[in-house]
Amino acid sequence: MYLIFIYFFFSLVDRSVKTMENKNRNKNKEAIMISNTIKKTDGKKLLLQGLIIFFIFFGVSLLSKGLPFSKDSSAFLPNLLNFIFSISLAACCYRFIKSDKIFVEKLQFSRVSKILFAVLLGIFIVLFLIVFRVPYNIQTVLRKGIVPALSILLAAAAAGVFEEFLVRGVFFAGFLQVFQNKNRMRSVFWASCASAVLFGLLHLTNLTSSSFTAVIQQVFYAAAFGLIFAALRIKYNNLWIPTIIHTLIDFQPAVASNGAPSGHSWIGLIVIFLPLAFLGLTVLFHFDRDCNRSEKAAEMKTVQNT
Repeated sequence: MYLIFIYFFFSLVDRSVKTMENKNRNKNKEAIMISNTIKKTDGKKLLLQGLIIFFIFFGVSLLSKGLPFSKDSSAFLPNLLNFIFSISLAACCYRFIKSDKIFVEKLQFSRVSKILFAVLLGIFIVLFLIVFRVPYNIQTVLRKGIVPALSILLAAAAAGVFEEFLVRGVFFAGFLQVFQNKNRMRSVFWASCASAVLFGLLHLTNLTSSSFTAVIQQVFYAAAFGLIFAALRIKYNNLWIPTIIHTLIDFQPAVASNGAPSGHSWIGLIVIFLPLAFLGLTVLFHFDRDCNRSEKAAEMKTVQNT
């Protein structure tokens, strides 16, 4: 913010200084901060494209339930077709964003950010291993045989790849561009929060196959997971790590049969996911501050070099 105030001060004194500083600032942002492929896109258009992709997916999913082969949804063929369809939509998402990178270079994170992220990651790993029982699910799936296991893998990968490229790819980039254009402080933080909330809300489509309470609970913990996936997206500056983790979580027998979410105890969900969401928000806040600090440092360096 200090550089912004200085910028406006000098613009009142000398118009030529305003033009020069504006060029330097834009050049630096393209070189250091947000990837050019994101900066050059229309954020609102990107959000609209993401919604269109999602409703295409949702519409086709509803229509496919009436097809003859969908009655045995744990079979290999429907999951193969769903995988091909989902990967095709994910490819469209990638075409919209043109890159899985947010930043041209990886951010330099502060010590506090690294510690907070390590704590968040440690808690998430405990949930990954114990609560979601990912190792146990993998063993259970592999015992079913090659064809059923491959069918489940296709279903899990379809969900992981499509949802991450849509939400952490298209929607995140769209929100980031919108907040950047509005000159809003903490644009990375707010883009992370908005994409996480939207990720949760998209699960409202499960109301067609599950109870209201179960779906609302899924919206709640999916939004909390969205914050963690956003942190992973920013920390490692790619889509593949959250995609792989998402796929591993979905790699369970129920995913192949498109099983509806079941209800849980609200107390248990709140005890687990509310602190996790708060920690995720704290990590994202510090990540955003690191981003702003890197930008300001680069701006000062650019001014000194000129």
